[in-house]
Amino acid sequence: MSKVLIWDIPLRVFHWMFAICISMSLVIAFGVDDDSAWFPYHMIFGLIAGCSLLLRVVIGLLGSDYSRFRGLFFSPWETARYMGQSLFGRARRYIGHNPGTATVALVMFGLIAGLVWSGLNMANGSSEDLHEALAYGMLVAVGAHMAGLMLHTVHHRENIALSMITGKKKVDSGVGLPSSQPVAGVFALLCCLLLSASIFRGYDPVASKLNIPG
Repeated sequence: MSKVLIWDIPLRVFHWMFAICISMSLVIAFGVDDDSAWFPYHMIFGLIAGCSLLLRVVIGLLGSDYSRFRGLFFSPWETARYMGQSLFGRARRYIGHNPGTATVALVMFGLIAGLVWSGLNMANGSSEDLHEALAYGMLVAVGAHMAGLMLHTVHHRENIALSMITGKKKVDSGVGLPSSQPVAGVFALLCCLLLSASIFRGYDPVASKLNIPG
């Protein structure tokens, strides 16, 4: 078994951008009072996470082999079998996404889209209830993702979270990527930073209003 390059830099940029923004949004939303000066920032981080999905769409369509959308879809039977076997350390290794991480990723993408939509329509009372329900759903999804990482680490004795930093995974067999796509990675990082800066710049804490770019 050897370590090979699986995740290119653009995907790793998206992963950490999405993870940090979701984490910050949840911590602020559930950790401070509604009337706190910090509370509106959960909206900003959530909006950045939602907008970063545009980058994931580009990666899913044009990215490296293991980052494309076709690697995120598994049959219900294969997913259920993987989930059951992973509890006892008998699940087979996948070169790219496994059915567990793929399912959680798709759920998170759907949840953040719903959170952004319901957050922007908060004037509607039903949207507020939906927003809260989706936020709790995101908490569950994050917890499931962390549990999956721990199970993999324990059963396979591999710090799988490290693969989203180095881009490399242990595989029994398979061909790694020929390049980590550094140029595309720098471009993706710059896009994320510019997007974040423009959203933060559009927030007026005095008036408690956010001008969304575009």
